[in-house]
Amino acid sequence: MSNSPDARQQTLYQQSVEFYERNSQGYDAKRWTTPAGAYLNEVQIGVVRELVATGNGKHHLDIATGTGRFAVDLALCGADVMALDSSPGMLAETNKRAATSDVSDKVETRQGFANEMGLKEQFDSCTCMNALCHIPDQKGVVLSAAEALKDDGILVTSYTNWLSLYLLIGIYINLKGKSIHGDVYTKWFSLPEIRRLHADNGFEILETQGVLHIPTRVKNKALLGFLKAIDRLCRKSFLRFVAPQIYVKARKLSVAEF
Repeated sequence: MSNSPDARQQTLYQQSVEFYERNSQGYDAKRWTTPAGAYLNEVQIGVVRELVATGNGKHHLDIATGTGRFAVDLALCGADVMALDSSPGMLAETNKRAATSDVSDKVETRQGFANEMGLKEQFDSCTCMNALCHIPDQKGVVLSAAEALKDDGILVTSYTNWLSLYLLIGIYINLKGKSIHGDVYTKWFSLPEIRRLHADNGFEILETQGVLHIPTRVKNKALLGFLKAIDRLCRKSFLRFVAPQIYVKARKLSVAEF
């Protein structure tokens, strides 16, 4: 089975690379420095840390690492991390973050796409966070993760859920095929699509958690407090299925199981 993108996907990939390259400097400042942004950053990192559950001596792969928020945090938890991204600017930000956090020796950055790396059964765990919605060949990414993981390895991914509290926005984005915030390929998912994407590529879903995406520009304390309360309810209750973001923990099946 091939996990190489076709010509149209290559064009969309290139547009995505250019978008993130243009926005690499100041990317975090625009998203995570407001009260709402800081809260959401803390929530996302906490959920990923819980789901990956890595530690000393573990080898972790972070696909589409961006500015390295998750890669560096998992390195701080003790993992040896390979951080992949197609944008040199984003990798520069990852290296800065690793140096600031004194984990440069535990974070290796590589430029390129996961399907080009030839990574075979090397890793105990893998993440691809806040990125699959901007990658046209989602199946190729998940297949590349399966190839890179050892049997029983853990894959943690996040998906923007169009069958959520943001239903109308999700419908609009999927019809347009681009983000409302920038000229970059965007797709939102449904739960059946998420389940099928994992099952078709040799993964068993173990756990899902929901996160309420709170617009970073929300500054009213009362409104922010209300949205935080809704977010906490979304984490593990039935509301996670209508949360705008769904975090998925899955196990790579062995050849005999798949």
